[in-house]
Amino acid sequence: MSQPTPEQIAKLPKWAQHHITWLRREHAALNRQVEQMGGKEPTAIELDPYRDSMQAATPQGRVYLPERITIRYRLDGGEINVSLRRGRLDINSTRVGDGFMEIQPSASNAFTVGFGGNAKHD
Repeated sequence: MSQPTPEQIAKLPKWAQHHITWLRREHAALNRQVEQMGGKEPTAIELDPYRDSMQAATPQGRVYLPERITIRYRLDGGEINVSLRRGRLDINSTRVGDGFMEIQPSASNAFTVGFGGNAKHD
């Protein structure tokens, strides 16, 4: 993916020029955060913030997180905590209200995790 030239950017509307400038600043800030968070020594936890098509845009290459770390995702309905324990993923949630954690298959080798409706009552 080639970068637009300054001349090409200058031909865009002002709002688009500002948006490109903002995106470049955000990208640089995220790269700095990635560099500060992880190391280059391989571990079982590899951080890949550019998996969805931006792999060539990052100069860092692979970044690894310590194996004794918990990653918390804040979602509508609660939080999901993911950690690596004894070679297996440990996933648990803190929910808000009466919702419950849902695990839904999305392909033969993939699933999504989130929060759904009301908890079932006996």
